[in-house]
Amino acid sequence: MINQKTNDNLEHQYIKWWKIIVFGSSTTLLSIFLIFSLNPDLIRTFDKDVLLMFRVDSVPSDPIGPQWLEETARDFTALGGIPILTLVAFTVFIYLHFRHKPLQAYAVLGSFVGSYFLNLFLKLYFDRSRPDLVPHEVATYTASFPSAHAMMATSIYLTLIILIARIQPRKRTQFFLLSIAIILTILVSLSRVYLGVHWPTDVIVGWFIGALWASAVIAVIHWFEKKK
Repeated sequence: MINQKTNDNLEHQYIKWWKIIVFGSSTTLLSIFLIFSLNPDLIRTFDKDVLLMFRVDSVPSDPIGPQWLEETARDFTALGGIPILTLVAFTVFIYLHFRHKPLQAYAVLGSFVGSYFLNLFLKLYFDRSRPDLVPHEVATYTASFPSAHAMMATSIYLTLIILIARIQPRKRTQFFLLSIAIILTILVSLSRVYLGVHWPTDVIVGWFIGALWASAVIAVIHWFEKKK
């Protein structure tokens, strides 16, 4: 049984983690949008240079690395796809309801549904074209900015991990769990650039918006828990 002192320590650690995530995400997003507004040529040059880093110099249509790396990238990108995230979100939602944890269940559902519609709105608003410098290694159906894979994977996996991490008494365990979420979402994001279907800034912005959305969801759940 976790005593009140331990609960207070967990809450303090939880708030510290989220201050870091919210501050870092907000600052990064603001910086990107300012650069985008003041110097769009710099963004275009950055996107082009980084995208081509993932391609063989003499053959831009060929991603760097052996064939198995390309297949691995497709596997990682699937972890941020709508089918997988839908399965994950609704499986955890149902499980948490069975465990009589409705707040946590709706946190996961809110993370999924909210990030989906927010991403859809942003794609329609910015209507950025997909990269045309290299062939797409997987099919695409929507606008480019921001990356839905990066944004939704970050939002959902970070929400799931923080729901687990915030009840762990050891900082080492919290750090390990958060590291898993960060590494997983970075791999999903990198796979989108590697496969040529997103500009780097698509996934960078998607990653940080997803982190902010997960922060908002967890903050709401934390507020409801405190009101009990």
